[in-house]
Amino acid sequence: MNVTKTTSLILCLFALACGDDDLPARPGADGGPRDSGVDAGPTDGGPVPDGSIDAGVDGGGGEILCAAGERVLLGTDEIARAQDPVLAAGATSTLVAWRAKDGAFTNAFARTLGSAGAGDLVPLTDDFAVQDALTAAATASGFVVAWYDNAAGSGFEILTRPLDATGAPTADAQVVTDGADVANVNPSLAAGADGPILLFVEDDTEGGRLVRAAPLAADGTLAGTAESVLGSLYDPVRPRLFARPASFPFLLSTDVTPEGMTSERALWLQALSETSGPDGETLRVDLDGNVAATAAAAATPSDQVGIAFDVRVAGVRNEVHYRPVLPGTDEPTGLERVLSDSMARDPGIASIGGGFAVAYRLLEPSPTIEVALVTVGGDVVGRLDLGASTAEGGAVGIVATPAGALWVAWAEMGADTTEIYAARVACE
Repeated sequence: MNVTKTTSLILCLFALACGDDDLPARPGADGGPRDSGVDAGPTDGGPVPDGSIDAGVDGGGGEILCAAGERVLLGTDEIARAQDPVLAAGATSTLVAWRAKDGAFTNAFARTLGSAGAGDLVPLTDDFAVQDALTAAATASGFVVAWYDNAAGSGFEILTRPLDATGAPTADAQVVTDGADVANVNPSLAAGADGPILLFVEDDTEGGRLVRAAPLAADGTLAGTAESVLGSLYDPVRPRLFARPASFPFLLSTDVTPEGMTSERALWLQALSETSGPDGETLRVDLDGNVAATAAAAATPSDQVGIAFDVRVAGVRNEVHYRPVLPGTDEPTGLERVLSDSMARDPGIASIGGGFAVAYRLLEPSPTIEVALVTVGGDVVGRLDLGASTAEGGAVGIVATPAGALWVAWAEMGADTTEIYAARVACE
C-alpha cells in the first residue's frame, strides 16, 4: 500500500510539562497494588475547537508543532517477510538500512534521509551470502553498519562497514568476529561516549547463547575485547543495544520461552559499564509476563529513559506498553502504561522535546502507522497518523535528528513482496 496521509498536531513542550516529578512511583515491594504516581492533570488528548489536539497539560507557555510529511518508498524486497529497517541519526543526515532480495540473492542496502527526502540507493553487499539483522550507528565522520551473514569459509560471523555522511562506503565490509565453534549472529549497534558499541549473540547451536559487547573504532574494526554481558538463562535471541547520552549504553532482551530465566514471557534490562562490560544486576522491565517480540528504548539528554514493548494479552490481544526508568538509575518504575485503546504492535521509540515519540503499527479499525507523543511518565499527549499500512511487516523504527525532526521507517508485507517506507515528521 502507498496511501499518503498528512496530519499535524500541537503538543506541549515536554521539557516544560514533564519533569522528574511526573514519573510514576516505584511498585510496592509487597507485591500489592501499585501506585500509578503523581497526577499530571487531564491528558485526554481530545480535539479543541480550532481542530488541533489539546496536549491536556500545562506546557508553561511552550509548544511544539509536529507535522507528518509524505511517505517515501525506499525499496522492495522480492520476498514477503517481516523487516526491521534500522535508523541512525548523524550530524547532517539520517541513515536507514535494510536487507532485501533483489535478483538472485538477499543483500544489504542503505539510503540517507534528509529534509529534501531520500538519497540514492547504496548497495552495502553484493555476494552469495545471506545478510540478516542489520543495525547502524552514527560516528564522528558518518555511520557504521553491521550485520551477520553465512559467507563461505567463515560461517556465521558479524561484519561491519563504515560509511561517510552521504551513506557512501569508505571501506570494504570486514569480519569482526571469529567463532570457530559458534555462530555469531544478531548484532546491535549504539553510540557510546567514545564511539560505537557492538553487541552480538554468540550461539553454540546447542541451546547455549551468550551476549557479548565490544567497542568499535569509527572504521568498524574492534577497539577492545568482546566481553560477556548476558547469559543463556535470559534467552537472548535478539537483544538490542540502546544509547544513553548522559551515561553508558544498555541492552534489552526478550525472554519468551519457558526455558528462560522465568516461566513467563519477560523483558530484561542490563546496563553496560564504561568498558562495555555488565554494570550491576539484570533487572526485569515488564510486570505481567506477557511480553511479545519487539522492545525498544530511548533516553533524553537529561537521562530520562523510556521503554516501549509489545505484549500479548490473554493470547489474543496485541498491545504496546510503556514503562520509564527511574532517573539516575537503571531501575524500571511505575505501572506499564498502554499507549493505544486499539490493538497495536511493533513499537519503536525516540526522544524528542524532553519526552518520547513512540511509533507502532495500529491494527484497528484497519492497519495504519501511528506515532504517539508521550511524557516521561507515560501520558499520551498527542498522536500522528502516518497513513494506511499492513498488519504484518516487522518493527517500526523511529529516530530523532539533531534538528528536532523525526524519521519513521517500516515495512509493509504483501502477498509476494515487502515494501520498505519512511516518513519525516517535522517538529518546531
